[in-house]
Amino acid sequence: MLLYNSSLFGVSLHAESFCSLVVNVQSPTRKIIETRVEVSEHDGRLTQAITRNGIVRVCGLGILPVTVVVGDAGCNQVVVRNVPMDWNETRNLLVAYDIAPCQSDTPPVAACSFLLRFADPNGTPVGEVNFDERQPYASVQRSDEYGRMFIRIAASQTLSGIAKAAGFRPSNVSITCSSKTIVFEKRVTLEKAER
Repeated sequence: MLLYNSSLFGVSLHAESFCSLVVNVQSPTRKIIETRVEVSEHDGRLTQAITRNGIVRVCGLGILPVTVVVGDAGCNQVVVRNVPMDWNETRNLLVAYDIAPCQSDTPPVAACSFLLRFADPNGTPVGEVNFDERQPYASVQRSDEYGRMFIRIAASQTLSGIAKAAGFRPSNVSITCSSKTIVFEKRVTLEKAER
């Protein structure tokens, strides 16, 4: 009869609990930051939490690398990819996150800057497009050879007009200047004209 004694081989039949990852978020001046943290595993599993005293603990992760995202997508978001994980070892990750610019109030909108980018249905830029602007001013402007046109208008006004290029059908364009479009790029797809 063969008896197996696990203590002789240094094998544990049950694992001790440990936390896989501790994310410590600080400002560049080493102040504690309260913000959102996301940890995504290779299989798509996502864990989201808000830091407490600058720390998020994410336990129960596997042994494959993870991606850690700190902050909101709209301002200074930090992404750390391929953070290595090990079995029975806590990974401590220090992330410097500058949240200060994200906390200031947005000034009132005085004007908007729009970049129109003209392209065919395959995404290939269409250059030398004439834009027959109807609002806020009646004028005709021309894009560069890469299909780009920069236009600035005052707050609360609407830019509208018709884009025309040789070999393409005309396309209507309309964008209103608001706090969501202060700096805005719009891709305008021009369909090929039928012959």
